[in-house]
Amino acid sequence: MQASPATDGLVAIDGPALIERIRKSGRKATLVNVWASWCGSCKRELPMIIDLAGALHAEGMDLMLVSADEPSARKAAADMLAKLPLKPPARAFIVTGSLAPFKRALNPTWKGAIPSTFLFDADGQLRYFWPGPVLEHEISTIVSAFLAGRELDGPVYVEPDAPPG
Repeated sequence: MQASPATDGLVAIDGPALIERIRKSGRKATLVNVWASWCGSCKRELPMIIDLAGALHAEGMDLMLVSADEPSARKAAADMLAKLPLKPPARAFIVTGSLAPFKRALNPTWKGAIPSTFLFDADGQLRYFWPGPVLEHEISTIVSAFLAGRELDGPVYVEPDAPPG
């Protein structure tokens, strides 16, 4: 499904269309943060994610913020975004359709924790995944290492409660 423009700053998008945008972005790395207007952790985390992506934009970072709000809460999502210091490279989306296929497109093992943050490479391949809130020192170290060309040895498709192996 193609993304559709909106006057509230949110573009409706499904999972495959988001991955395609990542591939076509021309950026070395893309952070995707999935959030919701009702989520307190999201409200605390979003300004840090926006600042981090802005600081790393010159190094090839892109940022896509995706609201997981229900269609009936779209206004609340748009209002929340309007209060944030959005600046390039940040772009804002809202999930269209069911969340289940959206989650599968981003990470087949994602159970739906909100917020969740994903690091994709230029080919749209998931390189790192943070289910739940992330701290600045955790994410900045990993993203900076990836942008510098270092291999990541961390969770790609691993949830915190997944059995080892």
